[in-house]
Amino acid sequence: MNWQPSDENCALFEPSKQRSAAYTLERRKLRTAMLSFAESLGGNWDCTPAEPCLANRRQVQNLVLFSAPDRVDGERNNIDLSSPFALDLLPFHEHLSCFVQIDQSALSWGMILHRKAQLDERNLKAFYNAFEGEQALQTLLDALPDARAQTDVENPVDQSVSASELMPKSLGKGWCIWWSSKELDESVPEQVSNGLERLQPLIKTLRWTADNDLCGALAEHKAERQEQAKSRFREGDRVRIIGGLFAGRIGRVEKRHEKGGVSLGIGPITIQLKDDEISPL
Repeated sequence: MNWQPSDENCALFEPSKQRSAAYTLERRKLRTAMLSFAESLGGNWDCTPAEPCLANRRQVQNLVLFSAPDRVDGERNNIDLSSPFALDLLPFHEHLSCFVQIDQSALSWGMILHRKAQLDERNLKAFYNAFEGEQALQTLLDALPDARAQTDVENPVDQSVSASELMPKSLGKGWCIWWSSKELDESVPEQVSNGLERLQPLIKTLRWTADNDLCGALAEHKAERQEQAKSRFREGDRVRIIGGLFAGRIGRVEKRHEKGGVSLGIGPITIQLKDDEISPL
């Protein structure tokens, strides 16, 4: 199914209709058409809800088609849009994403790196601060002179500059690069496809994956997990035994174990105990 954006599509998001459920059926048809269009773009795509709910603050101001990377376990994020946590969990902002957005005034398409996409933001900073990283990033942005860009935003805004003129040194709410069109003629779908394709070199360079871990997050995470698994007691700590045959005795921690617990010296002997069998003095 080929989706042809139209003025009628935009009209579904006029202020008088944004909170009304009377237009939900038409918006759902539009959402289905947009998801069908996404199949021609390749990859994994999802779309924001078509009905007023917590995820859109009960006000459907737009529909946003967004790329959603697969989770490590191959599953998809399932979100209860009636949950009070829906606003925080909506995955549109959790990754550096491509998007296609339609609202009451125009169709916009591009990419956004939101402040919630913490790994991707750390990857950007690592790339930017690397040797000749700023120059390499500028080269990628120079390929997008006709796109608009802005930082400290969560979606396209009126105040913007050419993407090639904005170096994202500070993201704030987020960094967005986009194209837009108010003339929704038959050439627009091809413009959308071409624009998103042109963004791929930049996105592939900055998006965090296990194979593109510029910020070393994988190593940091592993080190943090290993540290958390260790005993909460330190070598040299004096502790009291509160369980087992030696309950009441006082000893000194000689060694912390990687999987929790300690080796405790009591006089001439050393015994192994779990954390819940000892307490600090």
